[in-house]
Amino acid sequence: MRSSWSAPVWVLPNLVERFVDQVFPLFEFANRFDILPILPPLEPGGDYWDTLFLKSTLQAMQRRNHEVHFGISAYGWTCGHPLNWGTGGPERWPLVLPYHLNPENEDHRGVNIHEWYSSIARSVGFENLPLFILETGKPEEPSTDLETWQGLEILKAFFTPKEQKNQPSGSHSVQAMGLWIPGEPDSTAFQQALEQIKAWTDTHQPKQSFQSVNPPAMPVIAHYVLVGTSHPAITDWRVRASYPFVIKHKATLGFSLQEATQARHVTVLATEEEVPEADLSYLRHMGILVERISETGTALATILRER
Repeated sequence: MRSSWSAPVWVLPNLVERFVDQVFPLFEFANRFDILPILPPLEPGGDYWDTLFLKSTLQAMQRRNHEVHFGISAYGWTCGHPLNWGTGGPERWPLVLPYHLNPENEDHRGVNIHEWYSSIARSVGFENLPLFILETGKPEEPSTDLETWQGLEILKAFFTPKEQKNQPSGSHSVQAMGLWIPGEPDSTAFQQALEQIKAWTDTHQPKQSFQSVNPPAMPVIAHYVLVGTSHPAITDWRVRASYPFVIKHKATLGFSLQEATQARHVTVLATEEEVPEADLSYLRHMGILVERISETGTALATILRER
């Protein structure tokens, strides 16, 4: 929004580049401490159209260092639209253009904004970029009236069984969803909303979708190098090539996904056939910073030497 910037700064060219110049060093600094930094949420359809700002920001981040780990966030406001507004993302609504409000074409300005942001991230090369949704369901004109609150409908829409085919696309990137609740925390409406949420969750406990590991209470390993096991010669080379990296980062080297769940940071030396992406997604959902290096031979040694 223009109001978030000083007038002289707003009118200068390359606004996104100047924004990234400020935040990128902080992102690199956070990564050094195994912290996942998050891009701030953007005003849906802001004065600088948010989907354009987001895409340009991701491209600028990638040009500077595509190895930096970070996430993005979005406001899941209703923006005066029904809850199914924008379902399917830009793949379903390809005629949507920035700054053009055409009632015949649904856009990202609604609770399904995650589908649009995830699609933008994929279009510039960021697969499964962690996405955090804030103030989901906040109406265009917030009130303290619980009768207009759509929290339970949003929970039903988001947290349906994964085996259902109508699961919203892009939802696999969503790490957390902040639900907007009317009123102040000590108000009657707020407390009643919490009671409704608790009643709903008590009858809709999610099933554990990953059974091979049991997450510990808290991480006990700072950095874990997970080595895939395929051909013995490849495994042997990975182990030998990782020695300088392990010593430099004081990391723990092993072959167990179970052990990896106890780490704050996991570097995976394996192909997707050896360690499926679903397993890594599970680790990321636990808040673990995960990176995969699938190279072998001298390329692997070079990459690890530069880390």
